[in-house]
Amino acid sequence: MTDLLKWCYYRLFVLPVSLLARIRPVKKNRVVFLELRAAALSENGRELYDALKREGTWDLHIHLFLQGSASRAAVCLRQLKFLWDVQTANYIVYNESSSFTGAVPKRRGTKIMNTWHGCGAFKKFGYSVVTKRFGETEKSIRRFPLHPPYDLVTVSSPEVVWAFEEAMGEAAKGHVKPVGVSRTDVFFRSAAIQAAKEKLRNLHPEIEGKIVVLYAPTFRGSIEHPKAPEAPDYEALPEGFAFVIRNHPFVRESTDPHPSTMSEHDTSKVVAVNADPSLTISELMMAADICITDYSSLIFEYALLEKPLLFYQNDLEDYDEERGFYYPYEELIPGPVLHDTESLGRALREASECFDPSGIRAFKEKFMSSCDGCATERIIREFFRDPDQIDRDQ
Repeated sequence: MTDLLKWCYYRLFVLPVSLLARIRPVKKNRVVFLELRAAALSENGRELYDALKREGTWDLHIHLFLQGSASRAAVCLRQLKFLWDVQTANYIVYNESSSFTGAVPKRRGTKIMNTWHGCGAFKKFGYSVVTKRFGETEKSIRRFPLHPPYDLVTVSSPEVVWAFEEAMGEAAKGHVKPVGVSRTDVFFRSAAIQAAKEKLRNLHPEIEGKIVVLYAPTFRGSIEHPKAPEAPDYEALPEGFAFVIRNHPFVRESTDPHPSTMSEHDTSKVVAVNADPSLTISELMMAADICITDYSSLIFEYALLEKPLLFYQNDLEDYDEERGFYYPYEELIPGPVLHDTESLGRALREASECFDPSGIRAFKEKFMSSCDGCATERIIREFFRDPDQIDRDQ
């Protein structure tokens, strides 16, 4: 959409519909969750939704735009329904941002939270990339802000508050709080970890008896035209490993891993499969023995499990030039950087035989200190509770 069409859409559609929707009052305890691209509520949203639903006193609404998969007309219709609904909401929960969410006016009596979809502070986003090829230009962001005025932005530790304030600008200043990230609570549930392992084995019985390696790279290119990076040569890697592949959600095409021919329980062969779509990224992390990635922020969640992390990439200079990092890449990551199949194979053998978790633990303490299994409870207390009621309860 060109800037002119975007301006017309926001000024002649979004703003008038929002103002018209205000003929109705804000409804106490109405909560609206929005997902821009996902086909279901995200893991952050689901944790909060389920916790609020259990209380039985909340009016909960979910809106899914399906950007990137639905037609433009279908997205516009979903946006219309959202605009009509959201202006009566007492609470709004976003999980990412766009110029659309930045254009929706905030009503008096409404609170807005962004739970953000990435922990820690790895690759840059938002206002931090205005000088980079990735993302919006400074001129475009000034004309079409990416964020509304927030009441709370949830982050994983005090260490990363500065990065989110930089990325989100004045809309978040003073409201980024290290209360934890909801979806990380699941990593502290032993029953959930066991269930994830069983689910993976049931969906992919060919991994039985092998060391499970999650390969989860981030995307390359723009959000509008994402692509997966070149994958390792799985057949040239050591025997006895099962590689479960999950590309970034923006990447629609499945990777063809060209797995070796094998019998179901032949541990002498390498297995490489695309993860079943029903497996969430959290389930895959909990079920894996080792994780290989490149620039994905899943390294922060995976660190909670204190399992080996390997970094496989060949385009660091280009990626840094295009997008950049909040911390120097090789100083930040808690694992070896690998550039070819041979070095990756050696690192896999070492990780499976003599892994030292001390580096992962230090990384976790720095970037995930507010994620302790109780984040959802803290977020609900911080965002949804009336401060006067909390004082009276105390």
